[in-house]
Amino acid sequence: MTTFDAARAIVTNSSAVRRRYRTGAGFNVADYGWENDTEYLITAGTDVDFADDPDPTRITLDAPIIYVSKQDGTIRLAFGLRVDGIDPTAGMTPIGDVPDMATAGDE
Repeated sequence: MTTFDAARAIVTNSSAVRRRYRTGAGFNVADYGWENDTEYLITAGTDVDFADDPDPTRITLDAPIIYVSKQDGTIRLAFGLRVDGIDPTAGMTPIGDVPDMATAGDE
């Protein structure tokens, strides 16, 4: 069984994930995420993506949704969910201090 911290480490060390992000912009894996019975949803991005006031010309717009299997730690990347209006966290439980994305940056 893969723990959330182990899933974060798997993503951090995955070249398949890292190559999806702008090189030279740093790479971060959030200490929060979501889970269901079979998978973790891991949030990752560049330093720009995690900034309090990100530069909209440099954020990662085509980033995959990153799932990690609880059973064996296998990474599954999903694309287009945000564009299609599907909430990738539907049916999942938050882990850690998940920011309220609806109000992030509105202060």
